[in-house]
Amino acid sequence: MEHDEEITSSEDEFNFSAITNEITSLHRQLTHENEDRSDEDSDAVRGVRRRKIRLIDSESESQSDCTEETEPSEWTVCTESEEIPTRIPFVSGERQVGPHVFAHIKEPIDFFKLFFTEELVTDIVRETNNNAAKKVEGKTLSSRSIWRSWYDVTVTKFWAFIGVIINMGTMPLANIQEYWSKNDNSYIPFYSDTFTRDRFCQIFWRLHLKTIPLQNTNPRTRLLLVSGFLEYINERFLNYFIPGEQICVDESTVKFKGRISFITYNPLKPTKWGIRVYTLADSNTGFICGILPYYGSLTTETLIRPGINQNTAASIQNDTG
Repeated sequence: MEHDEEITSSEDEFNFSAITNEITSLHRQLTHENEDRSDEDSDAVRGVRRRKIRLIDSESESQSDCTEETEPSEWTVCTESEEIPTRIPFVSGERQVGPHVFAHIKEPIDFFKLFFTEELVTDIVRETNNNAAKKVEGKTLSSRSIWRSWYDVTVTKFWAFIGVIINMGTMPLANIQEYWSKNDNSYIPFYSDTFTRDRFCQIFWRLHLKTIPLQNTNPRTRLLLVSGFLEYINERFLNYFIPGEQICVDESTVKFKGRISFITYNPLKPTKWGIRVYTLADSNTGFICGILPYYGSLTTETLIRPGINQNTAASIQNDTG
């Protein structure tokens, strides 16, 4: 077969001049980067890293994003130290990481009593009885007063009181009186079989943890009312479990609508009103190793570094406490 068409040169010939210009530009760029790298290496010897930051005018920030930038932004060179801080070694002490509970502890009530001990219950019962006696002493009670029938609570009855409180947490109702309702659609015999409504309210209203001297008018006394109880519980946390290296500080809110100065409100949370509590927990198991309530400025003033973030401060307080 004969080909009448002659083979001609391709129209897509190489443009060697363009390639030469591109190579020249790349060479200049590499040369410039090597000069900058040599300057950075000289600063690295002194432990200083050089970088550029952008200075933004506050007036330009307030302008709309649609506004075109008429002048190029200014840049300045700053230095920051590259010194690596010393690593804090994790030491759990002589005890092995993990749970430290006796083999006979199997039932839920046994685990509960590891922290809420007989010693703690005895102290609360004593303080509650003393508090009730002081409130009633020297007062003229009306014939219909609920405090005419008051008598000291015993340790056994107080354990029953704790059981009622725990059961209330599993079935929240509008108010305390509803748990003793006699209506057919809401009657729960457990509560009325354990306590009468008046007797439960007596213990509930006179519940007391610690007595503070009357002459002590320091505002920090609001911490003393519960600080001994929390210290006792926190000590038990580390007695029965040693956390590993992976720990975290979590923030939660305990629902509360009483009259206290350090109550917190967050409309974005399911529990909007309450007491903010920081907890130190083991990341692998979720075991709580420490509790630190937030009492407002009185809490941050007692920390090692009052000016740092609250979560970090809570972590330091739990670690050192």
